[in-house]
Amino acid sequence: MTTDNMPFKPLLMLFLLILLSSFKSVDETSGITLTVESDKTIPAHGSQIVIRSDYDLENKTLELQEGSSIVIEDGCIRNGMIRLASNCSLVDKRVNKKECRNLELRVVGRDVRIENIDISNDHGVTILSNADCSNLLISGCSITSSANNAVKIVADNLNGVVRNVQILNSTICYKRMGIEIQNHGNKSFKFNGIHISGCTFNMLPSPQYGFAISLSGFGRNAVVENNLIKGGVIGVELVDFSDVSILSNRIQDVSSKVIAASTNDKISNIEVRGNFINCVQAKIQMLKAKSVKFSNNEMKIGFIELGGCSRSTISNNVINSFGRYSVMIDGSGSEARYNTVADNVIMQNGDNWAVFRCYGNHSKNNKFLRNKVQRANTKGTLFDQQKGAAKNRLE
Repeated sequence: MTTDNMPFKPLLMLFLLILLSSFKSVDETSGITLTVESDKTIPAHGSQIVIRSDYDLENKTLELQEGSSIVIEDGCIRNGMIRLASNCSLVDKRVNKKECRNLELRVVGRDVRIENIDISNDHGVTILSNADCSNLLISGCSITSSANNAVKIVADNLNGVVRNVQILNSTICYKRMGIEIQNHGNKSFKFNGIHISGCTFNMLPSPQYGFAISLSGFGRNAVVENNLIKGGVIGVELVDFSDVSILSNRIQDVSSKVIAASTNDKISNIEVRGNFINCVQAKIQMLKAKSVKFSNNEMKIGFIELGGCSRSTISNNVINSFGRYSVMIDGSGSEARYNTVADNVIMQNGDNWAVFRCYGNHSKNNKFLRNKVQRANTKGTLFDQQKGAAKNRLE
């Protein structure tokens, strides 16, 4: 045994320590090293990956296989895409999170959890799913898209039904739409169980659409509750979505439509209750809906329009209206019958044509009962029927 190279052993050990510390993140359990390679994807198979410093994907894709998870303990992940298969999770454990910039999350399986992540995307949708993402949970996140939707879930071409999607207690900033639940071109129900609660929605400047929440396409059983919607063109859009509850939200400074409901086929059982709305330039528009119920809301709005709606009620609300009407029931294109507007306190502000208006020859058998009305301008009338409307009554 020679001793010529003994002085070099400490140098060799120091070199090995420096080499190991150069890896950006190592999971001590699985041994997975997240070092950017030359290929286009970085696979991670069924293990936990721990991020302990800033990690740049360099526009590549981190492909999480089923059952894998990422835990951020320090730093962030940026500049690329993470695909989450079934039973995958992405969680930031810190209170003071660091923003993951230019990162897209693609959900491609069921039972996925995304929690406490601060994420933004300057190029497209921030969180996207075109797969069966049943039991998806997004909670406690800050999600920003300065170019498109913050969250988009698409079920157009799925064979099954997406069930139990929860988006909770998150801040959502968007250019196009905050949350879009989409089933276009398919008349079967593809969504069952959407819960959006405790979120704050902020529209970014120069919006493309400016919708905070869009439930668009055939689905049922959605709850939108306890959210704060600030600004935007439309607060909540419903297209062919039934059995929806919009409860105890605070909606302010929306410019066009606070709630816009329409259908190509059928929409029913919409409940709007306990909301505080301060959008004096915007209206609430319900088109071709059946069994809509407005109750116990406090509203400063343009007016409420029931267009082609039947068997709906507007009751026990406080309505400050700034349009030409407070409530219009429009039967010019479709049946608008057996609606009841009762026991509301209504303040009609500005120039008005009628506090209650029935319009069109399909507007019949509607009732206006026991409402307390104050009018700032008495030039208009309390109630009228136009363009063939008949058999409606004011009591």
